Amino acid sequence: MAIPANKVATQTAKGLGTVDFEKGLFVLNSVWDTLDVKRLPVKQLAWVKDRQFRDGYLLASEVLRLAPGKYNLAGEILDRKTEHVGGFRSRIPVRSFSKSELEISSILLARRVMEKPDRPFGRGRYVILPNPVRETERNRKAYFYFEVYNLASDDFGRTNYSVTYQTKPIATDPQGNEDEWITAVTSEVAGDHPWEPVYLALDVTNAQPGLRDFRVIIEDKLSGQTASESTQYHIRW
Repeated sequence: MAIPANKVATQTAKGLGTVDFEKGLFVLNSVWDTLDVKRLPVKQLAWVKDRQFRDGYLLASEVLRLAPGKYNLAGEILDRKTEHVGGFRSRIPVRSFSKSELEISSILLARRVMEKPDRPFGRGRYVILPNPVRETERNRKAYFYFEVYNLASDDFGRTNYSVTYQTKPIATDPQGNEDEWITAVTSEVAGDHPWEPVYLALDVTNAQPGLRDFRVIIEDKLSGQTASESTQYHIRW
């Protein structure tokens, strides 16, 4: 959740905002029955500089563990100093994944992904700063994070797969004509785990501003299976 810094009482410095918030998060099922409520005091949040917001924005996040299904999510922030309240509502489908077929998670658009020096395996390998506004300036890189599941392995426990990244502008032609996918990067990867966390830092310096599609295609060289996943992001001047 992105909170415009000029709308709240905060002191910002060195990537952090000092605040006096109460954060509430409500998880509800598809018919709006409450399943879980979290209320927490918040004293510090990540502060992100962004030209779209006069003083940047504060980033609030929460990790949820949910069974597959359809959920409604509601969140609110109370600024205890100004008594201002902001919030959001969203519907989130939680997918179920096969235990044998090649699959890709949803794609997370991030402002930055950093690898930890000791490179531990798993999600903890990276520090990820999400991009809740889903926009990237042309002078920055667009970061995409996702996970690949159920990779086949050879007799030595090694995996071998290719990753192809493609992008294209969202169609604005009134006739409905769509642009062709453009392959930005293709790489071949060898690993030793049945699942892998993966990210791409895509240089958008020469891209035209506007809404774009982004697609990942995985081909498992050992099993012959393929999987794909896509998302949208916006490039602005």
